[in-house]
Amino acid sequence: MKIKWKRAVSIILVMTLMVTFAQWKVYADEEKETTEIVENNLEVVYQEKEYKIIISLKEHWDSGYNANVKIENIGEETIENWYLQWVYEEDITNIWNAEVKSHQDANYIIKNVTWNQDIESGKSIEFGFSGNKSFTGFPKECKLVGDSSEVKKDDYTIQYQLDSDWGDGFTGRVLITNNTEQTLEDWVLEMDFARQITNIWDGKIKLHEENHYIIQNAGYNSNIMAGQTISFGFNGINGKKEMEPEAYHLYSYNDEAEQYKTIHFELNIDPDGVTNIPEDQIVETGKYMQEPEQNPQKDGYVFLGWSTDVNGDEYFIPDETPIVKDLVLYADWFNYIDETDTDKDGLSDELERILETDPLKEDTDGDGINDRIEIDQLRTDPTMSDSDQNGIEDGEEDSDEDGLKNKEELEIGTDPMNEDTDGDGLNDFEEINTYGTDPVNEDSDGDEVSDKKEIEIGTDPLKKEESFHVTEQAEGDGKVQASVTIDLNGEQVETLTVKPTGTEFLFPKEMPGYIGNAYEFSVDGTFDSAKLSFTFDEELLKDKDFDPIIYYYNENIGMEEMPTSIHGNTATTETTHFSKYILLNRKEYEKSFTWIDSSPIDVYNNAEVVFVMDDTGSMKTNDKSFKRLSAAKSMIENLPDSCKIGIVRFSNESKKLTKKLVTNKTEAEKYLTTDYFSSSGSTEMYKAVKNTFSLYESSDIKTLKIMIVLTDSASKNLEEHDVTVQQAKEKDIRIYTIGLGTATNYFKKYLKPLAEDTDGAFYMATDATKIKDVFEKCNQRIDLQMDSDGDGLCDYAEDNLTLFNGVKITTDRYKADSDEDGLSDGEEILVTRPQYCDNGKKMRLVLLGKSNPCSSDSDGDGLNDGRVSFKNGNIIAPKDPDPNNANEPMGLWNAHIDQQKVRVSRKYEFEHDYSKKQLQKYINNGMKKGTTKKTVHQIVEWALDMRNTVNQNEKKIKCFAKFLKRFTSGKEATEAGAAILNFVKDTDDEAYHSQVETWQRSFGYNVFYDEVFRIGTKMNEKDFPFKVGNEEYALWMWKGNYWNLHSGAEIGLYKYDRTHAGTKHYDAIDFEVPMRLSLYRYSNNGKQIDTIFNWYPYGGQWWITGFSGDNSQFRNTNCNNMAAIGYVDLSKHIDIYKGIRNAGRNYKGDRKTANNKYLIFDDKNYLIWIYWYEGIK
Repeated sequence: MKIKWKRAVSIILVMTLMVTFAQWKVYADEEKETTEIVENNLEVVYQEKEYKIIISLKEHWDSGYNANVKIENIGEETIENWYLQWVYEEDITNIWNAEVKSHQDANYIIKNVTWNQDIESGKSIEFGFSGNKSFTGFPKECKLVGDSSEVKKDDYTIQYQLDSDWGDGFTGRVLITNNTEQTLEDWVLEMDFARQITNIWDGKIKLHEENHYIIQNAGYNSNIMAGQTISFGFNGINGKKEMEPEAYHLYSYNDEAEQYKTIHFELNIDPDGVTNIPEDQIVETGKYMQEPEQNPQKDGYVFLGWSTDVNGDEYFIPDETPIVKDLVLYADWFNYIDETDTDKDGLSDELERILETDPLKEDTDGDGINDRIEIDQLRTDPTMSDSDQNGIEDGEEDSDEDGLKNKEELEIGTDPMNEDTDGDGLNDFEEINTYGTDPVNEDSDGDEVSDKKEIEIGTDPLKKEESFHVTEQAEGDGKVQASVTIDLNGEQVETLTVKPTGTEFLFPKEMPGYIGNAYEFSVDGTFDSAKLSFTFDEELLKDKDFDPIIYYYNENIGMEEMPTSIHGNTATTETTHFSKYILLNRKEYEKSFTWIDSSPIDVYNNAEVVFVMDDTGSMKTNDKSFKRLSAAKSMIENLPDSCKIGIVRFSNESKKLTKKLVTNKTEAEKYLTTDYFSSSGSTEMYKAVKNTFSLYESSDIKTLKIMIVLTDSASKNLEEHDVTVQQAKEKDIRIYTIGLGTATNYFKKYLKPLAEDTDGAFYMATDATKIKDVFEKCNQRIDLQMDSDGDGLCDYAEDNLTLFNGVKITTDRYKADSDEDGLSDGEEILVTRPQYCDNGKKMRLVLLGKSNPCSSDSDGDGLNDGRVSFKNGNIIAPKDPDPNNANEPMGLWNAHIDQQKVRVSRKYEFEHDYSKKQLQKYINNGMKKGTTKKTVHQIVEWALDMRNTVNQNEKKIKCFAKFLKRFTSGKEATEAGAAILNFVKDTDDEAYHSQVETWQRSFGYNVFYDEVFRIGTKMNEKDFPFKVGNEEYALWMWKGNYWNLHSGAEIGLYKYDRTHAGTKHYDAIDFEVPMRLSLYRYSNNGKQIDTIFNWYPYGGQWWITGFSGDNSQFRNTNCNNMAAIGYVDLSKHIDIYKGIRNAGRNYKGDRKTANNKYLIFDDKNYLIWIYWYEGIK
């Protein structure tokens, strides 16, 4: 084990030593960075870190010259076995103290002559040379070069010879035989030997570490000629004579490394206007050329690589082709300006050259499909008649499975890859063979109604109509089916919708009189009249209490009855406006509302209530059981918790039992006992009332001050009435009077005006048993005026909340936001003007529900009514812009919020710009079968050209798209596309994303980009233009099934730059902001919602993207079934936010998407939310 361990160490040591032996290679690598050249007419100096080369002109004449070369070692290590390379245009006719090892064109290799092969540190050697022509200049380049390598085992033989062994010592030698036909120069031998060498001759010990030796030649025997044997001898001690050296490794200067080859680059086109022309290269034989740092460029051309022939047939791949001879490399160009198209197939002859199709045949493979269409549309191979080799030619296939062959569709003009070319909902076969409509025009007769819609409503899609009599049936299969019949113009027809409201809070099944769904009717524009019909189960007619009425939901006042006609089991009504309508059993619905005594409705936050109780002798008759006391206690229990209470007893004198107002109800109630009341004495009510005024404490206008006066007999001092009223009004004290007993005339003459003139209330109780009921009415009246929690909703409404729909709910009168959704109960419930009956004596409250105060998510769509949703301090969803109407599609926001709480990708897997080698790797993996390496490299060169060019050219992009589609396919094509676009994966390996600093930022955006470069087979685009001052901006969104990246979405912010050829061009914004983007596949009406990606990158973005890539689950998702949710955070750019916010008030979707909400504005956090889903009609 010890010897093996030393072998591992020896490898490290010998490699360290080889740095000295192989100085040439080190010098060559460092030349680029360190060479310093100083030149005058007589001398030139080339200086590196380790050496200096001085070439001096000694003498010259018209037909010759002599020069001297001096090599100085200015490093710390000996330069061994030096070789010199220079580039010199002249011929050397004579040389001394060195020899010309090789000479190819202008490239010379000069080597030592053995005796001067080593240059010690601080020393120098010199040699001279001459020429037979006039001196014209010094060499262009000059440097030390060379390499050393291990000799193959078969190229040498090692023998060990033991000459003598005397126990304490020995003498031996090692013989090395050169088995090759080449000289082995400057040899070094590495070996393991368990005996210790004490002396050596004909060699040098360069390293000895335990049993490991490195032996170097002695200088005079550095070269081993072909077939020659040399040896070195040694004395030693220790060990046994049976022990021999082992693990031999012989190293030598590699003679092949001396050979250098020249590579010359030919542009192969007119050099005018060409930039980045590479210079010739000198490369060691067997090594690889260094690719030029920049490719040559010329306007109108794309550089595709280098070839060894002028026609570009023999493509040269630098890192796969060792240089073994001088080469001329010819640039291969694509001329995208030349549009010559001999065969008229839509592909230029020049493009066909690189696409490998026949420029003289529009259908190279003879399958009946033009070459361009095979590449652009079908993605079939234009050089194979049966691309998928299934026995059916490409022209006979039905790629979109619409019943029409590819060849037929091309003849007709439909898209063979899209079963419904015009997107009207009828497949191409139906339009041609069944209906005779135009398959490439969704509205064949031009009357603004699509062909499918005309078939659905029973009109002729081939006959233009001025107006349409339309009946639209509601979606779904509820117990009540709704429809509308209306006359509309063509533009309105497809905007007409009838659908269940889906608003569980407004129209729940628990609603009294509920029969079935409420429906929302809508249409763009105005109309004269429409007939609404609701069909219900005819079995309901058997119930004598069944009274079906259509109600209209008026958002300002609640439910309004519509004039309803019943015909069989259908209820109908006429309307001139659309909104939400529902069919109800009126009798059941009306039962749900309670009529109460009319009373003012107010929102006092505090109350002071004083009970002024009659305790005169007459009470022994009218209330001998003291029921007035127990009734008062009961009322006190029902007063607001914050209410201050006072108790006053009166007869001929009045006494404040509570010296001041108290908030402790128990404290107040203790005085309502027979310990304090005895029913004796005469009646001095006015005196008691006036005496009570001093108990009231608050001057706050938000404090309700009530005095409850109960008496059973006429008071003395009636002349005090008017003064008492006046003082009560001045102190804003409302007096509730209660007349107990039968003194009706007195009560009405004095108690009633005392109450009414102070905005109080007058009650009568004919006997003591009625007192409790009266006090309950007092409680009710106070609750109608009290708002204990300050939420804007009176206490009575919070305790007895019957909504406009008849549903009863209860909120917390002491908690302003019962459901803690960020909205107070008063913001969620609106108390409208009461409805009155019985000549205004009775009333009922109408409470409109703007949202449900008992649920933080009224419509159940996942969004909180009043506040944004957070996860880990990050906003993951906005507050609901319309809490009573679920954001469609149902369930999406719920799913989104759940997913944000599970996993959100935040980081890139790595951030960088793909290198050329990486591009070649990825694209090579994605090539179609049979594609050559030449094509792979051409695609890479073109892709790099596009990434490095700021001002892109339409023709160039268009041609590149065809080139890419022609040869790239398969799962790996995703990586190829990602690499070209400079996209990288996130750390969750979930999706590909754009990086912030990419070439797209320089390129900008216009609509043509969608059409050509994105190459989306099915992609939707939305733009939202807006202005900030005089500057034009656009928020752009895309989602779809991208050709090579599959299911994806994008959001970007752009600024208008210029208009070119009628197309507006936008540049990326010059700042970054936080962005978030999620993409989902929504199917089966929300029963299945699949997450494609959730992306919330650290740091700012100007453009946020995500693509499913090689995830096969999302390869062919319909773009209309994709739902994108994201936001742009403009909190640091509020002017931009306000610009799009103001413009956003006017945004409307097109006629197919008018009911979708794309943008949600968060005015508090300055976030613009994108919520984008169309669905399939």
